[in-house]
Amino acid sequence: MHASQPLIQQSPRDTAMDMADEMLKLAERGDWEQLEHVTVMLRSAIVKVPEDQRVQTVVAVQAITRQVRELAEQSRGDVMSRLKAIRRGQNAARAYGVTGHHQTISDQRAGA
Repeated sequence: MHASQPLIQQSPRDTAMDMADEMLKLAERGDWEQLEHVTVMLRSAIVKVPEDQRVQTVVAVQAITRQVRELAEQSRGDVMSRLKAIRRGQNAARAYGVTGHHQTISDQRAGA
C-alpha cells in the first residue's frame, strides 16, 4: 500500500452516526459548547445521506439526541441546585451581616 493513496472515506451515513456518537460523548463530559458545534455540523451531514438511508439515519440520530437531551437536563438540574445553594448561602450571610464587604459609614457610626 502506498502512502500517497487516498484514505478510505466513510459513507455520509457513517459520518452522521459518528457525529451523533461524538455528541453523546461530549454531553457525558459536559462539553456543551463543543457539542453545539458538532450539532450544527451534524445537520449538514444528514442532508448528505442518500434519501434511501436518511429516514433510518434520522431515527438513529434522534435516539442518540434523546440521550443527549436527558444528560443536558440532568446537568441543568445540577447547575440549578448549585445556584440555589449559593443563593441560600448568600442570603444567610446577608442575614448575619457577613457580606465580605467593608463596613459602611452608618455601620461604623452604629458601632461607635
